[in-house]
Amino acid sequence: MMMKTVLLLISVLLTEALQSQGRPATQDEMLALVELTPYTLYPGDKLELSCKGIEEIQQVTWTKDHVPLVDGEHTRLRNHQMEIETVEPADSGLYACFAQGPNSNHTDYFNVNVTDGLASSEDDEEDESSSKEAKLSSDQKLSMAPVWDQPDKMEKKLHAVPAGKTVKFRCQANGNPTPTLKWLKNGKEFKKDQRIGGYKVREHMWTIIMESVVPSDKGNYTCLVENKYGSINHTYQLDVVGRSYFWHRPILQAGLPANRTVVVGSDVEFECKVFSDPRPHIQWLKHIEVRGSRFGPDGLPYVRVLKATGVSTTNKEMEVLQIRNVSLEDSGEYTCLAGNSIGHSHHSAWLTVYKGILWCSFWLLVSSLCLTAAVHTVG
Repeated sequence: MMMKTVLLLISVLLTEALQSQGRPATQDEMLALVELTPYTLYPGDKLELSCKGIEEIQQVTWTKDHVPLVDGEHTRLRNHQMEIETVEPADSGLYACFAQGPNSNHTDYFNVNVTDGLASSEDDEEDESSSKEAKLSSDQKLSMAPVWDQPDKMEKKLHAVPAGKTVKFRCQANGNPTPTLKWLKNGKEFKKDQRIGGYKVREHMWTIIMESVVPSDKGNYTCLVENKYGSINHTYQLDVVGRSYFWHRPILQAGLPANRTVVVGSDVEFECKVFSDPRPHIQWLKHIEVRGSRFGPDGLPYVRVLKATGVSTTNKEMEVLQIRNVSLEDSGEYTCLAGNSIGHSHHSAWLTVYKGILWCSFWLLVSSLCLTAAVHTVG
């Protein structure tokens, strides 16, 4: 994440923020210089903002573009923090947290920009180079076999990186029609489910991104670029050195657990793939309400432990949560929490439960319509 710090004069925002706290802004506060930190993220990245500034925080209010934020499935507010697990362009905007304490108040501002560009300090010229193809006239692009756009940036073939780092390989090319891009690992098709945590592909940036690399990511990565007039390829060699993922918190497979929708009385399973060495401690949690609230005074959610790693349990047993004879009360949010001596990771999913009578009524209606159509057809 690229972060730069600038100083901006935001008198209007301060006025609105202080008015929302029930008191007018003083002249000094209206003219205060506010430290605004821009955050540049990319679709699918995780956003974490923390409200600090005073020691004894009693209450925190978060806003986005002056509109109060509420805790939900997309935006999580807890323990003086705001989290968005996977950001999207619509999450761009000006965020603010208003912290109130017994003796003072404090406001932090965060300028969040979610862009589809590539996050790499080595690729400052990418926006310019990516637009070269668009600038070519249609005459120049006629019947053009693929060619590398910046071959000089592809000269470094061996990349040795420490475990836990993010790796990006880029194979920008031009051609008409626009070439397709395919990635191979060790000469074979590279599928996302073949790698812990999967990977991202920025199609328009001709880039593959692998986060938190581990020793098993070592190998040769080949980009295959082709259209009907030709084909070119380039191979990068990746070596993961130093620490193994022993030194990292557990890695959870992307997309798991997945949201589920079932009928009352059904059985349902949630799956959570955990990768960790040493052996992780895994818990399955059900989010609950206490006295009408989902969160305690400390900002942490109320949860009930449904399943936890025991002396004789295996990781494979712990990676699956089974709920039998589901009832309406089972609806809600479930979390897979995995921890080791370094830290913890968690993924959540939602269970939606419908009454069986509604589904029966639907299928009875469909059956009735089909029967009526058949009678009319025969008649």
